[in-house]
Order: sequence, then C-alpha cells, then structure tokens
Amino acid sequence: MSQIKRNKKLSKSKFDYLPKEIFNFFLLTFSLLFTLSIISHDPSDPNFFQTGLGSTINNYIGIIGSYISHMTFMILGKTSYLLAAFLIFYSLSKYRIFIPARKAAITNFLLLIIFFSSLSTVLEYISPSSGGYIGHIIFNYSSSYIGSYGVIVASLLTLLYSYVYYFDISVSSVSRNTIKVATYLYLKAKYKLGILYEKANLKISLLKQRNADSSSITKKKPNDTKVDIVKLKPQESKRAFKEKQQTLFSDTNSKLPLLEFLDKHDSEIVNHDESSLKLMSEMLEQNLGHYGITAKVKAVRPGPIVTLFEIEPVAGTKAATINTISKDLARTMTVPSLRVVETVPGTAHIGIEIPNDDRETVLLKI
Repeated sequence: MSQIKRNKKLSKSKFDYLPKEIFNFFLLTFSLLFTLSIISHDPSDPNFFQTGLGSTINNYIGIIGSYISHMTFMILGKTSYLLAAFLIFYSLSKYRIFIPARKAAITNFLLLIIFFSSLSTVLEYISPSSGGYIGHIIFNYSSSYIGSYGVIVASLLTLLYSYVYYFDISVSSVSRNTIKVATYLYLKAKYKLGILYEKANLKISLLKQRNADSSSITKKKPNDTKVDIVKLKPQESKRAFKEKQQTLFSDTNSKLPLLEFLDKHDSEIVNHDESSLKLMSEMLEQNLGHYGITAKVKAVRPGPIVTLFEIEPVAGTKAATINTISKDLARTMTVPSLRVVETVPGTAHIGIEIPNDDRETVLLKI
C-alpha cells in the first residue's frame, strides 16, 4: 500500500507543472500574434466602425488582427507599440529568460496601468490624437484644473516612478553609474582635445621652422672671403736702364747679350672678377663638404696662371686627407688638375691652387 501511495505522489508531482506550461505557451503565442497585428496595423482595414476601404486585409493576422489592433490603437494610441513589447517581455519572463522584480500581482498590475496611462497622456501632449482615448480624456480633464504644463510634469513623474518601481531600479546606483560614465566621457574628451591641441601646435612650429629655413636660404649671408688682386706696377730693371743710357757707338763687347735682343710682346693683362672668385670659393667649400671636409675659404690670391685659395678646415682635418681627394676635387671643380699646398707660408691655412681659365703671358722683359 505504501508503494502505491508513493507512485501516486510521483505521478501527481510529475503533471503539476503541465497547466502552467500550457498557459505560458499560449501567453507567448498570443504576445507574438498581438505584436504582429500591432506592427501591421492599417486604418483602412475593416474594424468595428467600418467594413474596410480595400478588397484585401493588410494586417498580418487577418480580420481578427485588424479588429484587435484597431481597438488597441483607439484606446491607447501609439502606446500600443510599447504594450506589445511589454507582452513579449512578460511572456519570456515566464521562461526565466528575463527575471523581473518579484512583487504582488495586484501591485504590478496597478503599476502597469499607471505607466501606460501616463505614457498616453505624454503622447497626447506631444501630438494630439496620438495618445488614444485614455490619453485624451486624462489630458483634457486634468488640464482644466492644473493646466497643460502641470499635466505633462505630473505625467512624466508618474511615468518615471512606475517604471523605476516596477523594474526595481536603484536610483542611487543609476546616479552613481551616470556620474561615472559622464566623468569617463569628460576625461576621454579632454584627453583627445589635448592630443589634437599638441598636434596643432607641433604642426604650427614645424611650419614656422620651414618658413624660417626657406627665408634663410633665400637670404644668403654675405661672403667675407678676402680676395687679393695684385695690381701690376710698371717696373724697369737696372740693366735695361743702363743699356738705354749707352751711347750709340759704344763698345758692345760684354759677356751678356743686350736685352734689346728679346722680342717685345704686349702682354694682355687679365682683370680678375671679384664676384666670380667669391662664387668659385663657395663652390670649393660645397665640393669639399661633399667629401666630408668642412672648411672655410679665408683668402683668394689670383695669379697669372693659377689662383690660390687659402682654406681653413675644422680642427682635426689632415692636409693629407685633402691631398688624397685632389683628383676627385678637380673633377667636381671642372678643372683638368689642381695642387694642394699643405702649408701656406706665414699662415695656418691650407692652399689649393686652381688653374685660371684665361692665362696671362709671363714676360722676361718688361
């Protein structure tokens, strides 16, 4: 007998949840169908006040859906969309997908009524005839006592209160999280603006530096190279003077021949251009720099055959280094050859002799 009683208890507990599961299934099905009817609501479909303007029904649920959606929109207005969403949420909560706050059923029902009524009133204030009959009646009746602004303030407060209390939202935690999010957004925006400000300053400084460099390139420093152009002075040797003073019939039996035997040649004196010599000195400095030798041309001494450029290299530069690159330097200076004078007498400079383009004739007689 005890075994039979145990089997009855097991069989009874096994089917206790079946009615509840069936109710939950039909609730979820109704919520989905109701949502489809609300989404596909068409005022031209047949309803309780008209038979329909078209030959077809546009509602997804057919004639039943058109009647249900018409009644819902007529009572609640655009709040019907939120009612459909709430039914989906409530039916899913039965399957423990969403777990709402546990309160008494009557409390939750009253909170829902307050919530949807307040929302309909707010929609009626925003757009007339969008809150349905409930919003229209509440707004018009209450505004005659507390005015339209009083109605909208009261509706917003009751809407917020019912939402917070139904979902059991902690106002203090929401405010703390809001402050944290606002602080994070403020600090992030401040950091981003700081980076943009630094980038802008860097670009401005680089632009100023480029402009300064370009202006320094365009404005060349005056070349202070000293150019010593030798001015030829008319000279006459003592022997030539003596021979000029001889008498016509003098004794010419001397050991040396007379200077008069030398052909007289009118020498073409080449005038050296100071600007071209300075330009050539700058060219020499640049070509030396190409080979890693930093030097400054301190003096230029033009001669009849070659021009001597006295350079002052930086400390530690060997004269042999310049001597080894003499052939390459001559190539870059576009001359057939040049000679490096390792020490210019009387100075600490190194001399570089470059042949002149126009050579003068050196005479034995002046």
